[in-house]
Amino acid sequence: MGESRHVSAGCAGARARASTPLRSAHAPPADPPTTPSAAARRSRRYLKVVDRHENQLVSAYVTPGGYRFMLLHESRNEEGIRAFFQEAHELLLKAALNPFHVPHGRIEAREFDGRIKGLARRYLGFKGE
Repeated sequence: MGESRHVSAGCAGARARASTPLRSAHAPPADPPTTPSAAARRSRRYLKVVDRHENQLVSAYVTPGGYRFMLLHESRNEEGIRAFFQEAHELLLKAALNPFHVPHGRIEAREFDGRIKGLARRYLGFKGE
């Protein structure tokens, strides 16, 4: 939570002090009384079809860290696309946790590329290399 400071206020003619906590300006707001479940938070990351390009659809997924995945595809396979994005997100996390990875830098590992292509074959019917 945010850092809190205490302000002491003196009473006239008395040595009594009242301590009043103040929230700093940069502190995050309190959590709402009901927080969404993990499944609800995950479903908000997958934005489904966000655009069209020529005869193809564009689906998007945004990670909590701000990475954006975009997928150009021809058919509506919502469950396959969702599963692809979720597993690609897990691969991204593993790559980002590598101590040699530059934060928000490009991932150029051939193994990462191969695993993404494997996910595309499994969930999206990708027939490429």
